[in-house]
Amino acid sequence: MLSLSNGRINVPIPEDLPIPSRRFHHLRLSAENRAALEQFVDEWQYRHTFREYGFHVDQTLLFQGLPGNGKTATAEALAGELGLAFEVVNYTQIVHSYVGQTPKAIASQFQRQNQVLLFDECDSIVAKRSFIDEQVGTHARNEAVNQVLKCLDRMAGTLCVVFATNAPHAAIDPALLRRMSHKLTFPPPTPDDCRWLLEQISCRHPMIPEEVIFAAAVDHPSYAECEMQAVQRARAWLMQKLKSGNGRKRK
Repeated sequence: MLSLSNGRINVPIPEDLPIPSRRFHHLRLSAENRAALEQFVDEWQYRHTFREYGFHVDQTLLFQGLPGNGKTATAEALAGELGLAFEVVNYTQIVHSYVGQTPKAIASQFQRQNQVLLFDECDSIVAKRSFIDEQVGTHARNEAVNQVLKCLDRMAGTLCVVFATNAPHAAIDPALLRRMSHKLTFPPPTPDDCRWLLEQISCRHPMIPEEVIFAAAVDHPSYAECEMQAVQRARAWLMQKLKSGNGRKRK
């Protein structure tokens, strides 16, 4: 529940949010993305000194790419590297049908501290504004974007915000793009990337024969689909083994 103090919305921050165990070395990152993320982490760790020298310290990133190619996993790993909790914004809690409530709910999200906050599918809330169409829905969307921009300009403390989208940059409001010093693109995996992923899956399931997992295709449009196929093959192999009486049956 939101509470009010001096006219400001206060958000209760869950105290039991853990710092993720995932790190960058757990992921298959391009050299360009890894360099950008490591620079972000380095500057964050020395942010107080950077600010003393009069430099701005970035607290926001934009991730763009098709579904299943590591945007959420990378945001979680970023939280782990920064030593912060990780949470994905629930849009049902901030998009309201009542006039004026959505901007307040958006502002409440930016009061969080010690967190990496992920706005997944952010184009639903920071899409390019329209100044021609005067319909109520358009006005409400413009208000939401305006509020996000205001919050970004006032950001401080220990909140890091990641905006992730499946849409091209052209769908995002240009004013938001201008505020993003770090814009990372997550391309579909190459066959070598898929083979790397299959190796990780094989290590997680050492009792499954390697040939079962590595029989999965390596020409997928996403890491998620590659993993899904490999895991399905492994599960099918185990079920066949159980039915044949050669595996352990659950009592």
